[in-house]
Amino acid sequence: MSTLSIQLAADTHKGMRRSGNEDTFGVFAIPGYEAAFVVCDGMGGLQAGDIAANEAVRVIEATLKARLLPDSDPAQVLLAALRGANDAVNSLARPRSDDDEPTQGNEPAPSNALMGTTVVAGVVRAGTLWVAHAGDSRAYRFRSGRLERLTNDHSFVDEQVRAGNMTESEARVSRFRNMITRAIGIDAVLEPEVRQETLLPGDTILVCSDGLTTMLLDDEIAPLLAEPRGSLERQVQVLIDAANRKGGHDNITVLLVGAGGKGASEGDTAPLEKRGGGTRAPEGSRESRRRRKPAGPSTVVLMLAMLGGLAFLTLLLLALSPILRSQLAANLSGKPTTLSAPVLPDYRRLTYSDTPLRIVDSPLASRSQLALLPEGKVVFVRNSGEQVILAHPSGPEKVLVSDLKVPDKVQADMSSPDNEVYVATDPQGNIYISYAGRGVIKKLSPEGAELTRISKLDRPGALTIEPKSGDIYFIDATNHVQVLRAKLVASAKPSPK
Repeated sequence: MSTLSIQLAADTHKGMRRSGNEDTFGVFAIPGYEAAFVVCDGMGGLQAGDIAANEAVRVIEATLKARLLPDSDPAQVLLAALRGANDAVNSLARPRSDDDEPTQGNEPAPSNALMGTTVVAGVVRAGTLWVAHAGDSRAYRFRSGRLERLTNDHSFVDEQVRAGNMTESEARVSRFRNMITRAIGIDAVLEPEVRQETLLPGDTILVCSDGLTTMLLDDEIAPLLAEPRGSLERQVQVLIDAANRKGGHDNITVLLVGAGGKGASEGDTAPLEKRGGGTRAPEGSRESRRRRKPAGPSTVVLMLAMLGGLAFLTLLLLALSPILRSQLAANLSGKPTTLSAPVLPDYRRLTYSDTPLRIVDSPLASRSQLALLPEGKVVFVRNSGEQVILAHPSGPEKVLVSDLKVPDKVQADMSSPDNEVYVATDPQGNIYISYAGRGVIKKLSPEGAELTRISKLDRPGALTIEPKSGDIYFIDATNHVQVLRAKLVASAKPSPK
């Protein structure tokens, strides 16, 4: 016999700017539990984010239904469910081969697809809530007019806020605000966080994707939850509508769990099952094949009209542009053309030398100052603090500024606190992070998926990327510049940029 009656309501909306919805949620009925739910936010920008979210919900639902018994440890079951979802999404994202066999109706996603999703999953038993999460989707508790966050965002900016290196307002506008450090599908091993809370009569649990929290501050959400709406379903819609009125930049998912004061039996409080959100099935699955329909006559006519329009536009441009005509003639004749863009390496597929090479003998004045010019030329301030030096790996140093006129000589700072973190980017938008205390440099995709991890470095500080080669230049613990030479893996192909 539960001391609380539990109600759930949930809905999702694609927002005002997105053409599709990569959010997914699920509400499940499990004997002995008043509530079981999950919210996933497919990571926008990665290929097949909606597939990752749907697959995660499917696996979490199956795990909870199979392993949640009246005497189970809900925390351990939730951990197993999220880790199982991580394994499943990683399996879908692996490159396809002729030997792959479909598993439970699903085939691997397109070759080399990047798939990821945030997740918040929870269960309620006998008035106690267990919630597990990975990523920046959130769970809140609204109690007595106060909104309290139950989860910490697994994101670069939130970690910086907790470390005292960034304010909340700075984090909301940071260019790295979408960099996720932990989520389903971005690492081989997932380490979710689990929290247990006792529910009281009148409590409301809010679970949401970041489409809500990027549009509304916590101080704006609390009054919307405080105002009586008549039903949880109405409160869900009020929150979604408020986020859309503020711009609706992302998909928005809201799930509310309400704790009433009237006791009820398990059968009375078990919620109806519900799922919603992104609906794209993995390529090759029965669902995706069922959606494919042959093109009808009207579709064929429309396609022919579009092709005719494109052909006319091409001829018009050729007639008006002598540059385009000469470019076309050069391509047809096989002669080289001077209009082609430079070819850059595919930075995502670069690997690096095992041992860094020291290229500057003089120690630097600061671990946080490093600039790079073309051809690997490094500009730095010598540790005397009075000279700006230009160094080249294959040539002598050159003094650019001989006297900075600083009042006191700057000594080389040989210390490197464990919480030092430095960030750089390459021309394709990939992100490089050096962690001094860990001795690690990580390379992430623009969406936050980890691409490369370089370990056992000597407390790396500031870093920068050579654009043509992809080499990583960084400052070590003794304030010397070192370089990690980049090389393409065998399967990589240059990508024009």
